Amino acid sequence: MSYTASPKVFISYAREDIESASKIYNELKNAGIDVWMDKKNLMPGQNWENEIEDAISKSRYFIALFSSNSVSKRGYIQVEFKYAIEVFKKFPPEDIFYLPIRLDDCEIQYRELKKIETVDLFPISKWDEGIKRIIQIILYKPKAVVTTDKLVAKSGEIVTLFGNQSQGFKQEKLKYYWQEIPKKSISLTSYTDINPQFTAPIVDHETVLTFMLKVMDNSGQEDITTIQIRVKPIKSGVNSFPSKNDPNFGLSFDYPSDWIKNIANNEIELTPPTTNEIPISIMQEGSSLDMTLPIKFIITKKKVLTNNSLSYYTDKVIDDIYQAYRNSGKIVKNIIQNRDETLNQWVSNISHKIFIRIKYPIDIEELDLFLLTIDRDYLYILYYSAGESNYDRYIKKIEKIIESIRFI
Repeated sequence: MSYTASPKVFISYAREDIESASKIYNELKNAGIDVWMDKKNLMPGQNWENEIEDAISKSRYFIALFSSNSVSKRGYIQVEFKYAIEVFKKFPPEDIFYLPIRLDDCEIQYRELKKIETVDLFPISKWDEGIKRIIQIILYKPKAVVTTDKLVAKSGEIVTLFGNQSQGFKQEKLKYYWQEIPKKSISLTSYTDINPQFTAPIVDHETVLTFMLKVMDNSGQEDITTIQIRVKPIKSGVNSFPSKNDPNFGLSFDYPSDWIKNIANNEIELTPPTTNEIPISIMQEGSSLDMTLPIKFIITKKKVLTNNSLSYYTDKVIDDIYQAYRNSGKIVKNIIQNRDETLNQWVSNISHKIFIRIKYPIDIEELDLFLLTIDRDYLYILYYSAGESNYDRYIKKIEKIIESIRFI
């Protein structure tokens, strides 16, 4: 059970019940509760009527002590009971404000209180139990509880955060507020749902993500808790092409060992495993679409007519390559730097081009990388295609593959 700092509590009673009222006052005080009672709080010279109304208005809870003395008594005690009912009407229906406490087997006459549960402090054997119940009601606050389906996640996996075990008073509906701390770049499917989700980010070392859940009830009482998720990078070794069983393509290169390799018709296709594809979440007007953009890395071997030309291709293709190369110089420079001498010599030849083509299908940026390289008889086209997020993730691996190319 979870408790909050003490709210203010007003005790209303008939003069004949002052002994019971003082006992309740002391027990609540000993529990750390801020209690207001006329005999304890009114100062000489104060306008007691104004002070009492002001204290009731500013209190979070109103304790009405009902007994055979108070229900049948005329006087200001009835004014207090009725005034508190009017204050109670300003509270939301789910909130607790009016606490009817029975000191004996009396009947509460007020129609507005008929459906409100009472706490009985009689017979004397029930006193301690009743006082404990009053303290629980006054000090109780919601309890935030957060769990997850993955305390350890791999980059690219979907992780669900569960707040549905949080507790409110008597099954009271709670409001949920999620936040990453400190705020970085994680996007939750919702920041106010009970069980939001997020995609584990791409990391190059184990990373700890911390999420905070704040729950709040209708009276504004709240509780906060946190949970940590560890995200592990996807690690892979390196394979080399060609292997013993691969045909001779006239070149060799290294690639991640968890990538899938297919060879057919003078073409090598490398694809990261499906589990490594990055889910992309698109949020718009409260709706979401999760999708994975496939990527490919292809090396194609084609016969060329001469050693230093691209005459295998039409003039239009050559022109497209040239224009794209001019428009993407900075990116190209980053990709081709630190290349082996043979490849750099080829790139420096005016007839040999590298280019990046950018297009925008379904409003998601997709980047295609074409690297054209040549040996004595064959043109090798290195083609890489991916969505923008995948491009950011794999570009260094692609660069390493390109840098590892050696002619056989």
